[in-house]
Amino acid sequence: DESTQIGLLDLLSEKADEGALEVLGALSDPKKPSLALAAVRAASRLSPEVTADFLKEIYEKYDDPEIKAHAVIGLYPHESEKCKGIIDSWLSSSEVSEKRAGIIAAGGSRNREYIERLKGFLGENENERVIAEAIHALYLLEAPDINGLLGPYLKSPSDHVRRVALEAIEVSDENAMRSVILLLGEKRPELQDLAKERLLDAPYQNPEILIESLALPKRRIREAIFTLLESLEIKDVDVYHFARSQFERAYGNLAEAEALSALPESKDKELLSDHLMQKKRERLDTVLRVLTTQDSSGRIRIIWRGLYAADSRQRSNALEALETSVGRPLAQIMIPLLEDYSISLCLSEAKKFFELPHFDSNPGTLVNHLLSKYDWVTVVLTLNLMGKEGTDGIDSEILDGLLVSENKYVRQTAQGIAPVKEGDFSTKETDMDQEISMPDKILHLRGIQIFESLSVTELAAIASVSEEVVCPEGEMVIKEGEQGDTMYMVLSGEVSVNKGTEEGHMIELDRIGGGDYFGEMALFKDQVRTATIRTEEEATLLVLHKREFTEIVREYPQIALSICQVLGQRILTLHEKIKSYEKDSEENSCAADL
Repeated sequence: DESTQIGLLDLLSEKADEGALEVLGALSDPKKPSLALAAVRAASRLSPEVTADFLKEIYEKYDDPEIKAHAVIGLYPHESEKCKGIIDSWLSSSEVSEKRAGIIAAGGSRNREYIERLKGFLGENENERVIAEAIHALYLLEAPDINGLLGPYLKSPSDHVRRVALEAIEVSDENAMRSVILLLGEKRPELQDLAKERLLDAPYQNPEILIESLALPKRRIREAIFTLLESLEIKDVDVYHFARSQFERAYGNLAEAEALSALPESKDKELLSDHLMQKKRERLDTVLRVLTTQDSSGRIRIIWRGLYAADSRQRSNALEALETSVGRPLAQIMIPLLEDYSISLCLSEAKKFFELPHFDSNPGTLVNHLLSKYDWVTVVLTLNLMGKEGTDGIDSEILDGLLVSENKYVRQTAQGIAPVKEGDFSTKETDMDQEISMPDKILHLRGIQIFESLSVTELAAIASVSEEVVCPEGEMVIKEGEQGDTMYMVLSGEVSVNKGTEEGHMIELDRIGGGDYFGEMALFKDQVRTATIRTEEEATLLVLHKREFTEIVREYPQIALSICQVLGQRILTLHEKIKSYEKDSEENSCAADL
């Protein structure tokens, strides 16, 4: 059958001689394009001295650009200049099929001069087949820092694009490993199996990251990781070392927060301090989740519930049970983080187990520590704080490194505070002066009811995909009856909420000002807008689109849960108002009867 023939053609040795051409020719049937493509692909791998005439005939005979592309790949070593001209013309074509052929041939040519041109196709194309071919071509050409290009495509809505990106990624560091772990949650078994294969065969292995990922909310990911842990022979001792390292980092967060308290009070300092304390809590919760997944008896899950119970007796019982479940050495380290100790007392206990970082009275020691070792949110918040307090304490080498960071928010914030060096005529990135800073975005989002319970990390994730727009007075932001997929948050200015009547008039229902929001239901459900929103004065808005929001929620499910809680509370409040209104109406009716 045809599928078996195609599979066998893929196995054809590159050392096959002229004897293969008769078979390849017989299989190159124009009526069977998939089989013909496999035959030409097989021929393109053989020596050009053997296949040159055959591939030239194929190139002339077929109109299919993809078949032509593989013929050109086989001919490239033999007639490179002529083939390069064909590839260049295809790459410049406005026809998608020819553009794909050019990308396929460029990758197969092994000519690394095409790398920069192929990168351009990733940024300017929405066609998933073009994107997939460009990724594969860059992989074949061994493009430098290919992992930096693949991030968005590992989360693509297209299964094909995700698969090609997964095949291309180099699992050579922590970030790449985490990206592939997320693909263990794929619904399609073949993609999940490919993610497992990439992790098992990876040159970079980090059991701690695998164990930490057991805390991820997706059941598929956890089940796949358990399989990997068995294959990699990771033992309970690895879980113990993971838990201990997380607790050490949690105490480190407390030490940083305590050192930060010496700086003058400000919203920026408070934001960074809250972030560090939340990181401490996240590390503790991560360990509890991992211990829960490792405990088949379910005992630790019950203890975990008790640790965060409102009832003090239940909390006390949970703390007592913790030692017998996880062992005394781990429980002794864990309990100070769970008890309501002061930071100083907690750190005093921690010094019995760990050598914690020491920060002297010079703020620069703390600042350089935070800028050197932490996630991008911490770095941005620290840079922002020092921009307000003064940059004298920042190590110049550290700042120089941040100025060229791959993370655009780190890079932009560093550029915003870096002193201009003599003879440096470089310009800062465009839109820096016009756009609100990342920390200010986070502070604005934090002041909006629907987001107020989120962590700083979660707020930063939303801020990173939201866009700032300035609308002039009188602009219609949303039109009643139109389809919408966008939420708006008002940073400044005022908008009116208007409803159309059957007579065609517009009635103003409400005014919305800074710190409020509208259009939030569009993030959850496809429905038409129920009112018209118009600016009553120039307004600055943060715009959040459904697609970007969905991607963020995949990584941070707590965001959706928090919003649902707020919306649920809003429904309860409305319900109470209706009940109160009905009660008042009933009482008024009775009074009128009397």
